[in-house]
Amino acid sequence: MNEDSRITIHRYSLRAVTADYLRALAGMALTFGPLVVFKVGSVMVYILAGVGALFLLFGFRTVLRHLTYVEVSAGEIRIAGPLGRAIRWRDLDEMSLRYYTTRRDKTDGWMLLKIKGGGSMVSCDSSLDGFDDIVACARDAAQANGIALETGTVTNLKAMGLVATSTGEP
Repeated sequence: MNEDSRITIHRYSLRAVTADYLRALAGMALTFGPLVVFKVGSVMVYILAGVGALFLLFGFRTVLRHLTYVEVSAGEIRIAGPLGRAIRWRDLDEMSLRYYTTRRDKTDGWMLLKIKGGGSMVSCDSSLDGFDDIVACARDAAQANGIALETGTVTNLKAMGLVATSTGEP
């Protein structure tokens, strides 16, 4: 096997999704629990059931995320799992890297990478093991394909220590 055919596998660890599992369980307990334990009015039934359904969907999404893994090779990025898809690097036509802060002083948060190409879209966040390596591969493909990157994406690449040369500005 040569270097070009090497595939790296990246996963969301249990540690990365534990807080989401706990949020989903707590939300379902706080919404479905009163429906089972107490006699509530019909309006409250709809409200609690509706909010509980949202927590149930969030829990389902968390399970899907935990079962999903990302395969990266010299030729493509592939999301493997229940909702799999792939983008060949040569087909990449859009890349964005956003930072979402959880504090006013911007000291804590996460990054989200979105790439598009060949009719597919792949996104992953910085809690994914090997996220920096995936971003570097996407940056290399974007540069090889002559894709103009938005200023925010270039700023975030620099913050990660990954210099990008193209921007969406003239």
